[in-house]
Amino acid sequence: MGYNSCLMIRNDSLDQLANDPDFGRKVAEAVKSLGHARQGLVEIPSGCCANAAAVIASHHADQTAIIAVGENYGVVLAHAFHVGSYSEPEGQMKMLKALADKLGCTVTEKPDKTKDR
Repeated sequence: MGYNSCLMIRNDSLDQLANDPDFGRKVAEAVKSLGHARQGLVEIPSGCCANAAAVIASHHADQTAIIAVGENYGVVLAHAFHVGSYSEPEGQMKMLKALADKLGCTVTEKPDKTKDR
């Protein structure tokens, strides 16, 4: 179904973004410079702000990206394929296992304590 990109906006720059008629073009250029199935931080200037926003990643719609955002930075932690609905526990477990696998760990579910009763 195509590609998705993750954009981080630094809220301190909202007034600059609101008055920037070229912001859409700048976002498109940043996404294109990052390319498909890539990750990195491509800064987007606006007004007097050199880093008003940033593109963090671009990936195929069949992938789910686990992205951490904080400290004015964003990074892709892991990708999971064909997760299904990541708002459901099954999809969330697939994402957790993808991250754990990248870090060299495994994930196991806690034992069901109700079975021991």
